[in-house]
Formats: sequence, structure tokens, C-alpha cells
Amino acid sequence: MASTNYKILIDELKHLLPDNRLVKYLDINFSLRVKQNANELINSVLQSLIPKDASGTSTKQTASMKEIIYTPDDVEFKESSLTENINWENVFQPVIIGKDYRVKKITLENFRKFPAIPKGDNEGYPYGISFMNSASEPCSAVILGSNGVGKSSVYESIEYLYRKDIGEARLRDYGRREDREDFAHTRYLTNWNHPQEAIKAEMEVVDGNKIDPHTLFKLRHEALTGCLENCFFISEYEVMHYGKMKFEHGGRNSLRMQLAKALDFEEFAWLDRLLFKLSIYENPKKVADTEYINSRINEYKSVIEENNKYFSQVELLVELDMAPAKRIEFLEKFLERFDWINRIGIITYIQNIITSLTLILQEQSYKKTASKISLSAFIKIVRNGKIVLDNLSQLQVVYEKIEEEGKEIREISAFNSLRLSNGDLLNNLTQIIKNSFVETFSNIKNDKVQEMAVSSLLYLQDIAADFIKQIRTMLPLIENSLDERRRQFEWLSSLDEIKNFYKNYNLPQLQNKIKENERLLAAINTLKNEDLIQYNHYKIIHCIRREAYQIYQLVHTEISSRFQRAVEDVNEKVIQKVMKEFLDEQEISLVWIWDKWDISLDEEGMPKKASAQPQYLSCKIKNNRLNEEISVKKYFNTFRYHLFNTILNIALSFAIMKKLEVRLPVVLDDMFYASDFTNRNRISKFVKTILTSYESIFNDDKDIKDKPLQLIIFTHDEMIFKGIWEMIGNLNNKNQKESTEDLKCKYDFLFYTLLPHQEAEENRALQINDLTFNFNQ
Repeated sequence: MASTNYKILIDELKHLLPDNRLVKYLDINFSLRVKQNANELINSVLQSLIPKDASGTSTKQTASMKEIIYTPDDVEFKESSLTENINWENVFQPVIIGKDYRVKKITLENFRKFPAIPKGDNEGYPYGISFMNSASEPCSAVILGSNGVGKSSVYESIEYLYRKDIGEARLRDYGRREDREDFAHTRYLTNWNHPQEAIKAEMEVVDGNKIDPHTLFKLRHEALTGCLENCFFISEYEVMHYGKMKFEHGGRNSLRMQLAKALDFEEFAWLDRLLFKLSIYENPKKVADTEYINSRINEYKSVIEENNKYFSQVELLVELDMAPAKRIEFLEKFLERFDWINRIGIITYIQNIITSLTLILQEQSYKKTASKISLSAFIKIVRNGKIVLDNLSQLQVVYEKIEEEGKEIREISAFNSLRLSNGDLLNNLTQIIKNSFVETFSNIKNDKVQEMAVSSLLYLQDIAADFIKQIRTMLPLIENSLDERRRQFEWLSSLDEIKNFYKNYNLPQLQNKIKENERLLAAINTLKNEDLIQYNHYKIIHCIRREAYQIYQLVHTEISSRFQRAVEDVNEKVIQKVMKEFLDEQEISLVWIWDKWDISLDEEGMPKKASAQPQYLSCKIKNNRLNEEISVKKYFNTFRYHLFNTILNIALSFAIMKKLEVRLPVVLDDMFYASDFTNRNRISKFVKTILTSYESIFNDDKDIKDKPLQLIIFTHDEMIFKGIWEMIGNLNNKNQKESTEDLKCKYDFLFYTLLPHQEAEENRALQINDLTFNFNQ
């Protein structure tokens, strides 16, 4: 029920409280299958704000984008005027399964104690046990077996097919890392070292289904999932699992939440406590200490300035992983070449080329009818062309120097950006130096002619026009590359100061200063944002608290009261009935503590705890004479504590069978010894009380006579076996004083001795190699 009905409740709340952002957040988390406590929810919301760092870049987001519902700019709480009420009958309408999953027969092969059928016997039946009476109806069974014969293997086969989980395997922590997700615990379950795929286990249940490891998900209805985890099976693992529960708080591992999960009430119980915790959540400080923050920022800046006193590119210096003398020599040569490239005037060369090409373009001193240009015009063209070639030659020298610089610094990672600038510069210079004008004019010059045809001039002018257009396109790119080079290495102008600095600091010290600067810059950014961040957090948490309290007022009373009634029912009809037989002291009683937490409002209208400590659902032992209470964990001895946890499991199993209208067996694996009971009569009372408690849970079911409890008990103790044998015989013998008058059902119990698999006998009617000797026959 819980998941489906929790969604119904959330939808109702979204309708009633359309402006409540917490409802939307809970709806998103439900769809994502996320179940957070108050601290986790608050942290998730605050992380989803995506704070900015000093550069304005978003920091790494840790929460889902879907969770960004609260923003610092919109945190005003909006009251809602309710015109409707929650339809609680619809919310708590249980999901009716209406199936009978009591076991009729189970077959095993290559499963724990039971090997595969011998290869030569192709027609051999698998090992198996029948849980049917003579009328082929499912019934209870008590199975006696010595240690090592396979009782736990049969128990685990039933447990696995219902749960797809094995408590004992969890207890031993064996094989989980190697198992496939769709074949859990199979390393543990195989006979010896057979492959996992060789496991064969099949169970026939009343409604006609056959359940095996591949089809058991048909059984695992959503509403049954949590219930199967906590009910119906009782072994040492379940007793330890219940025994580890926290009885004093209401969190994930508490008795309260285990009961809620078993009763198909988990999401509601979790929501109720979450809303309470959010409502009373303690806000952080409203505003940070500004004076303190500013003083620390100034302190950090002073240290950074001191570190950068003699250099601004300390990272680059550290990358020069050389001996101090060689490092200085490298920097001097690098600076000399770098200054030459900057000083040589690349832009001037290019401007000279453009000017000379422009003059060539302007030459038109010839007649339209002439075939050649004048001598004076030719001389001017040659002179301007030579200027172009000379400047191109200078650019070629610059190109070679930059290329030489690139080869020298290629292995220095700190020069990455410079290499990028040099690459752009060389690429643009190449397109100028190798232009077609150069080749054309060089041919004219080399021919040493004293005249030029008009057609040749026109061709040359066309090339020059294209050349100018290309250079003007390249010019801003070249200027940008040169400016970037100068910006990156202007610090080299203070090389003399750097030399002196190196006398005082070695490479490791420089590296430490880099790390210190990085750490201090990060600290400054954090401090700058702390005031704003803390105030935004205050506003958002303030809003979440108000919205949580708004929801809490609508749902708490109904959820709490319905949960309490569900627990009271199983307590009264099952737990108290059984435990009364084993609480010998008259002044001692088992009492339940119910959820009790109160919220009041402070002077600002904000919710707060009304009492010092909230009280969560728990169970205690009360001394009525002394009027004192202590934990059951402290009071009970080992047997009674096992008994209490066993009865708790059984009671919850009965409750869920009634709620979901489903029938499953309750299976106990060798839980008690005869020495735990003072005599056989106590054993009889224990089992009979379980049967009467089952019927009291179903007291309003008219068809209860046709739906007896299927109780399967594995034991190695003959006294327990005989005690139950005698009790069932008396119940079904009308001539005895102890008759069935207080039981509505007729209980057929099968009394088996479990045989070693080597002694199993073929049963053609059931198509199994029967592992049992039947005392009923």
C-alpha cells in the first residue's frame, strides 16, 4: 500500500497547498526513490542552490537539477486558505492482493545440502517435501531433524523463493560481491562449488503458481516487499536483526520504523517524523561577522602580496625545473630574444609592405593605346617592389627567431599559452611571406629587363591588391598575438630582481608559495561569499520550516493515530497474549510507548519543540508495584528476548495478511530448545496461543474456517516436536477437555522427520524424492 498511497497523499497536498514548495520537493524525491532525514533534506536543498565562485563560474552541483525548488530570491512563505480536507479514507485504502500463497510442495536440486540427481538416472525426480494433507490442501508442519541433515537448507529454500533473500547469507556476509543482481545469494545456495545456474528450486503455492528463482518476482507485489523483509520468516538472523533495533528513537533502524515497514506504513511514518524534525530544525546564524571576515581577507591579501613581491609568474618559474644557474641563463637568453622580437618592429615591416604595394597599385602613367609602360614608371615599380621584398625578408628572420623560440620552450608546460600565441603569429606570417606576389615580382626583378608591358603591370597590380587585402585581414590577428606575448612576459623586464630573489628561495620553497597563494585565494573567495550564503541559507531554512509545519498540521494527527491503532491491534491480539504466558512475575507487564511530540510557536510565530525530548514508539517492561519502566533489551533474558522478537515478527505477519488479504506461511527455523520451556505444557501453550492469536486477528472474517494458518516449524529438539504433537492431537480430539471450541479452524499438522538425501524415497504421486518420514501415517 504505502508507496501508492503515499503518492495519493502527496497529490492531495499539492492540490490543497499549491504554493508549498516542500510538497513539490517531496514529490520529486518520491519519484527518485529518495528518502532523506531532516539534515539530508536541508543539505540537499542548500547544495542545489549552485553558489558562484569569485569568477562567476558555477561550482560543481551535487544535487539533481530537479531539486532546485527553493531559491534565495523567492523564499516568502505563502499561507493557504484550505477549502477542502484530505480524503483520508482514499489515502489509507489498502492495496488488496487477494492471493493465497501458502506452500503446497517444494522441490530442490543442487541447493545447499541437496545435490543434483545422478546423471545416470535421467528419469529421477528432484528432492522434495509436500506440505499437503490427504485432501491435497496446504497445512502446517513440524519437521524434526538432527543437525546436518538439511533442515536449514529446506528453510532457506522456502525463504529464498518468497523473499529472494537469505538472512543467514547476510549474517555470514558470503558471496554478495560475486553474485549477479538478478541471482542474489546463489554462491551461498549452490551445492558445493556447482555453477549458480545449476540451482533448481521450485515451490507450488495454493493459487496455482509455481515459483522459482526466475519467476518469483510475480510474488513480490510492491505492497509485500517491505513486509517480506521483516515478517513471515524467523531464524537467528531475524532475531538478531530485530535485536539490533534502536528502541529509543524513531530513525531508520528504530523499532518504530521496522514496525511501520512491516505494517506497510513506512512512507507515512517516515513523513510524519520528517515533518516534525523539519519544523523544529535549528536555523544557522542570520548574518555572519562582517568585521571578522574583512580582517581575515586583508590578512590573506597581505600574505599573497608578499609572496608576489618579486614575481608575478611564480608558476612559470617553478615549471623551469633546472639548476638555479641554468634557470637564470635560460631566462636571460629567452629575454634577449623576446626583446629583439618585440623591438624589431613586425608591424612596421608590414606597414611598409602595404605602403609600397599601394604605390604600385596607383601607377597609371601610360596611354590606353600603349603596349608598354614608361621607363620612369617601371623604375618606381621596381623600387617599391624591392622595398616589399626587403621587408618580407626581415619578416622571414623574425619568423625563424619565433620558430627557434618555440623549439626551446616546447617541453615547458607553463608556456602553453605562449606557444598558442606563437602558433597564431607564425601561421599569419607564413601567409604573408609566401604570398604569390613575392614569386611574381622576384621573376620580374631577376629578368633584369628595363621595360614592362601594360598587361604585366595590370597582372602585378591585381596580385598586389589581393596581397593588401590579405595583409589587412592578418594585421589585427598579428597585433593581438604580439600584445598577448607582451602581456604574458612583461615580468621578465624585472629579471635583475628575480635573480636576487633566487638567492633567497629554492624551488621547493617556490612551490610551497604557489600552493599557499592558491589556498589563500580560495579562502578569500569563500569569506567574500560567506555573509551572503549564510543569509540565503537562513532564509531558505526558515521557509522550509514554515512549510513543513503547514503540512505537519494537516497530516500528523491522522497518520499518528492510524499507525498507533495498527500497532495496538497486533499488540492486544498477539503480542500481549503470548508474552503474558512468559512474564511470570505478576507485577511485571509489557507496555507500549506511543509517538508523542508537541510543537508550539515562539514569539516570531516559528514552530519549536514544546517539550525537551520527543517520544517515539517503543516497548518497555513496567514494574507496576514500583511504577518504573525499563527497556526490554535490559530486562529480558536471552530466551525471552528471542521469544519477544519472534512474537513481534509473527504478530506483524498476521496483521499484514489481514490488511492485504493475502495468505503466506509463517516459518520458524530451529528457534527454541526444550530447555527454554519448563515442560511440554508450556510448549503446547506457546503454539496454541499463536493459533488463537491468528484467529483473533481475523475475528471479523466469515471465511476464517477455510483459511487456517500455515505454520511451519523446523526443530532438532524431540521434546518440542512431541509437545506440539500432543497439543495438536488434543485440539483435534473432541473427547479431550482441551477441544477446538475456542478455535474456529481445524488444524492439520504434518509431523515429519527429515531424512538424509541419500535415504529419500521416490514418490510417484508427488513426483519427488521425498525427504521426509511422515509420522501421521
